[in-house]
Amino acid sequence: MSGRPEMFEGVDEIWLDGEFVDFEDAQIHVLTHALHYGTGVFEGVRCYGTEEGPAIFRWEEHLDRFYDSGEVYDIEKVVDYLDLPIQHASPRVLERMNRGYDPDRLRRQIDELRSIRPDLMLRTTALLGFPGETEEDVVALMDFLDEVRFDHLATFVYSHEQRTSAFHLDDDVDPEDKEDRRARVEALQWDLGLEVKRARLDREVEVMIDEVHADTDEAGLEAVPFEDGADPRGAWTGPVAFGRSEGFCYEIDGGIWMPGEDLSPGDVVRARLVGCGPFDFLAERTTLEGDA
Repeated sequence: MSGRPEMFEGVDEIWLDGEFVDFEDAQIHVLTHALHYGTGVFEGVRCYGTEEGPAIFRWEEHLDRFYDSGEVYDIEKVVDYLDLPIQHASPRVLERMNRGYDPDRLRRQIDELRSIRPDLMLRTTALLGFPGETEEDVVALMDFLDEVRFDHLATFVYSHEQRTSAFHLDDDVDPEDKEDRRARVEALQWDLGLEVKRARLDREVEVMIDEVHADTDEAGLEAVPFEDGADPRGAWTGPVAFGRSEGFCYEIDGGIWMPGEDLSPGDVVRARLVGCGPFDFLAERTTLEGDA
């Protein structure tokens, strides 16, 4: 990554992914400093983080650094979003996966993160059917998800593939059991996702527009599940926009639907959340002039 500020001209968001970013790279600290103190090209830039980037430090070792420094979430431009790919929450399965974290410790760390940023939205992933996984392990995962209440969850089933670290293990979970376990976790998350989004209704948020469709039919909006709050879709007769507040990852999580008249991708507007489903919100624009 270059430390040259001109490379960020016209940039509205910066995503830092630990899979591609070296946490120890001094240039990352330069970027963090620029986001904190910068003006000009850095003014108005929002920073998201995943895995080991400056907005989140991976598991125990890096989370401990976060607590010691307290620097990252002191930066206003770092948004209230964290991607914590837990994969599982059964200590026995985690040990077989060679994932070095303790679920109880992670619970406490998440509580502390939420005390620092009360509006924090969390995303995670869960892997079902890993070799040796039992019903007891699945219950442990579901209990963890029920307690933590992630805003977004993606699920996967284990696939036994060569050149993977788990290939030497016996793929002993029946394929139907894998899919059944995945379906149970997704059903739980449907309810949890609806619950956590319901708590955010009536809030006014900043929305970055990603797509604008000609109408609700082109947007396929009738197929998007909404179960709580107001449902103004029937009154939307013109263009429909889809965007995100800072709590949604581009092309991964859900998002926010609203009337799209006079909007274009890249616009940033303010809107009030009026309805929700387990994945998305319905919103009404609250500012027509002076939007960001």
